[in-house]
Amino acid sequence: MYLALASEPEKWRANYREFFKYPIEGQLFGGIRIATNQGMIIGNERFTAEIEKLTGRRMTTKNGETCWLAE
Repeated sequence: MYLALASEPEKWRANYREFFKYPIEGQLFGGIRIATNQGMIIGNERFTAEIEKLTGRRMTTKNGETCWLAE
């Protein structure tokens, strides 16, 4: 993902810094933490299904819910 931000190293760094320009709100931060700790992804159902298909690995909880559903 980092390399897809731009074609030149200086632009990569500038664009990457933009991700951290604003603080992450508590609920989103909590979702990121949970997903990371559980080895899950953050995304909607379509994205989750696509990643499951590509990796052959379940990305939902045992009851079929995504770890964090980004709207």
